[in-house]
Amino acid sequence: MSDIQGWSQDDDDDLLFADEDAPDPSSATSSPAAAPWKLLIVDDDPEVHAITRVVLNDVTFDGRRLQFLSAHSGVEARAILSGHPDIAAVLLDVVMETEDAGLRLVHHIREVLGNRRVRIILRTGQPGQAPERQVIVSYDINDYKAKSELTAQKLFTTTVAALRSYQHIDAIERNRQGLETIVDAAGTLFEQRSMDRFAVGVVERAAALLPRAAGAFLCAVPPGLNPEGSNPEGPAPAGRPWEAVVLCGTGVFADAAGRPVGAVLPEAACADIAAALARGRSLHRDDHSVALFQTQSPGPGALFIGGHGGLPEVERRLLEIFCSRMSVGFDNVSLYEQLRLAQIATVHALGKLAEYKDEVTGEHVRRIGRWATAIARELQARDALRR
Repeated sequence: MSDIQGWSQDDDDDLLFADEDAPDPSSATSSPAAAPWKLLIVDDDPEVHAITRVVLNDVTFDGRRLQFLSAHSGVEARAILSGHPDIAAVLLDVVMETEDAGLRLVHHIREVLGNRRVRIILRTGQPGQAPERQVIVSYDINDYKAKSELTAQKLFTTTVAALRSYQHIDAIERNRQGLETIVDAAGTLFEQRSMDRFAVGVVERAAALLPRAAGAFLCAVPPGLNPEGSNPEGPAPAGRPWEAVVLCGTGVFADAAGRPVGAVLPEAACADIAAALARGRSLHRDDHSVALFQTQSPGPGALFIGGHGGLPEVERRLLEIFCSRMSVGFDNVSLYEQLRLAQIATVHALGKLAEYKDEVTGEHVRRIGRWATAIARELQARDALRR
């Protein structure tokens, strides 16, 4: 349920741009629990910036405050938009350094920057310069307001509606990008036949799925925690680091491979990994997450993602889908390696059998095996060089 605060009904009928003596405001700051919504005000009148900040300064939507960015020309706005691709909404004037500066900026946002997420609210003090019907059809804007009709209540309503729309569109877009990453990972990684290379690929794709995270790593299931999630030995004694081993990592954990998890993470994070494995389900905190691979064969038990600042529900679901698909991949690689080892064992058994009957023939079989291995490695090396 969205949490919307910071509005006084007493201001419903006040025209925003009628008061010449508006106080000089300060911009809102973000809640410590969540990043603020970025709102860009583009207008060549400094008083418009000031009044907008006064009216929206205390607004909170879905637990997040507003962060105000200001531009006094279309050129200045272009620079800000390039540096802040996560701006949620733009309150945009039409007439600034030129009569159509605002409309040119709309074209730049949509066509040059390719930003379809940001919500654009056109507000103008000269409707004759940009007739509403013509503008709404010809330009990809999301709302049109004349400054003369904007009351405090209407600006509040318009802004919150824009933020909610941005939130929904952003969730859909992240879902799409995340699913593309998962499908691409499945198509590429499932071709791997090496467990080590597959594990490295999984960590790299997990980092791509959650780009805000500081790093991620895979760790092996420790003794005493079986794949079903039960812990026959009970919880680890308090104060003792959990001695799982990092298999591979990325970001801040890029050099952690081979080290015990207790030497890489603080005790509380180690306990979260142990708890997730013992309970058989993923665990999410404000600064890290532990996702599980439910494999049929022995393999990495957990994927640790750190420094993400809290995962929204959409990213948690994508992470679960990713781990579910990659679990199948781990099983496939494990079966392939078992098959390879079985084939090697069969060749050795045949050599032993032949040697039992004829020492010369037995040695011949082993020589053929060594030659076949050398040829296969050479062909593999040449193929890698061509790539």
